[in-house]
Amino acid sequence: MTWISGIQRVLDYIEENLDGDICYDEMTKLSGSGAYHLQRSFSLLTGMTLTEYIRQRRLTLAAGDLIRGMKVIDTALKYGYDSQDGFARAFARFHGILPSEVRDCSARLNACSPLHVNLILKGGSMMEYKIEHKPSMRLLGIRRRFDGAPFGTNRGEQEEKFFISTRASQWLLRGMASDSSDGSKDTDIAVVTDVNEDGYLFWYCSKPDGWTIEHLYDPAVTGIDFMDRFEFETLDIPEGNYAVFHTSHTKMPIDDYVSLREKIAAEWLPGSNYTLRNAPELAIYHWYQAPDNNKRYIEIWIPVEE
Repeated sequence: MTWISGIQRVLDYIEENLDGDICYDEMTKLSGSGAYHLQRSFSLLTGMTLTEYIRQRRLTLAAGDLIRGMKVIDTALKYGYDSQDGFARAFARFHGILPSEVRDCSARLNACSPLHVNLILKGGSMMEYKIEHKPSMRLLGIRRRFDGAPFGTNRGEQEEKFFISTRASQWLLRGMASDSSDGSKDTDIAVVTDVNEDGYLFWYCSKPDGWTIEHLYDPAVTGIDFMDRFEFETLDIPEGNYAVFHTSHTKMPIDDYVSLREKIAAEWLPGSNYTLRNAPELAIYHWYQAPDNNKRYIEIWIPVEE
């Protein structure tokens, strides 16, 4: 549980320095792990990035100072904002009102309480997984930059907009890599890459053969000269070790997928000897059509190292 203790040290450090400078190098040192593992494990456990948590804690305390009569500019400077205007914008996004409106007795404020790490033993739940060394592979997909933490609270809205606006590209990707000639089974691949405190890249991919990828933009092969409008890009997944989990086989595996991800973050990772490796994370959706739709399942590939 060493890295769990490290996260608690990071949380204590943040709380002690909310009205001062918070150094990411110091947080990494206190965590006892690498910067990437700290960043990803924190977001897996909390659903937010370290930056989001620090901002929300500071804005929570700022509201209390304003209620007690502190000037807006002094409050802004206390919590690390260079200008009153920048502070006012951040305050309004979090609380829904301007700092100047806080002392109105009818004002309603939001609050982010300090986090504390508590491990609760829940006895005996089994999680099947394999540590597998996966070879490198090349995918074809479309991508968007998302804000916040992967699988955080604001992912759903961003994903919905992305999928609605890219339906034609999705259909083509699925068709290029169909697992069956009659369309009875398809495989979709969601990939998370380039994770940092500002957000991450979310990819929707498939795995066509090399010939298809090579000739994708050749009008003599495709019969069209506007393939570039579909925003396809190749994504190379490097070889490496992955902890591979999968949901049960069911008609609607999404609920199992959400539950499994929560268990990986809260139970498996803290109790394992592995840390998160800086590499893409994959979710592979195996879609069977009726009458075999009860065979559907989702794989989760978590990049790890000892």
